Amino acid sequence: MEDIMTLIVRNDLESIKSLIEQKKFNVNDQDRDGNTALMYAVAGGFLEIVKYLIAEGADANLQEREGQTALMIAIGIDEKIVRVLIEEAHANLDLIDKSGKTALMIAVGYNNESIVEMLYQSHASVLIKDNFSKTVGDLMSDSNNINSNIKDMITKRIQEIELAINFVYDLTQTNPTLSKESLSRTDLEMLSSLLTINRNDFILASFERMANTIDVWDKISELKYQFDEDGSTDSEASDVTVSHNLILKLEMTDIIESIIINVELLAELEGAIDAI
Repeated sequence: MEDIMTLIVRNDLESIKSLIEQKKFNVNDQDRDGNTALMYAVAGGFLEIVKYLIAEGADANLQEREGQTALMIAIGIDEKIVRVLIEEAHANLDLIDKSGKTALMIAVGYNNESIVEMLYQSHASVLIKDNFSKTVGDLMSDSNNINSNIKDMITKRIQEIELAINFVYDLTQTNPTLSKESLSRTDLEMLSSLLTINRNDFILASFERMANTIDVWDKISELKYQFDEDGSTDSEASDVTVSHNLILKLEMTDIIESIIINVELLAELEGAIDAI
């Protein structure tokens, strides 16, 4: 990768284009430390090269040997590049480095309000814990220098998650099967609005609150809602399968598996609301 890296350091976009067009370089090759051309371009602050590499298929979610992604690197370099990685490269916001840090944690560490807001608006997780079992909220509490606007954003998102969990929990207490007859349009719209929170956060926050409702989730595992144009509902049986890989990755218990089933059902509700 030496040739391409030399060209990146020189900010020589035209020569980089020529090298890639001649298929003399795979845009996702990694050096011995796991760094990619995209990471080098990000570290150099070369926005146009970053855009070009993304257009050529550069994977923003590759990680170097310390677990850093291009997005994590960009946080300390250039806000414009951060935006491009989020909006154009669709960077995974919830990947963690070897210390357990997410992009949001890193941005909070830099006390960069603009980047924190970008990640906040893109629904980055606020409940993932680092290797010291600290969430981004904990990290804020440990520092006296965090911008008050950053604190407000993170606090608001945590409150939104709690609201979502309470709403879903209360709804299932009055309507254990979530039958279409007893779900009002207001309920459905509320579910849709609450589902803008990060799905990982919903799962993490649901566990203790909903651990005793496994029977409820079992009952709704085959329920699917469809909405016609006037907002009335039809229901039909549908297998709601749980991602086997996700269960293995998170070492899910049967209880958490049931919560995943619930989350997938709610995602279907969200899609149905959007289709109205």
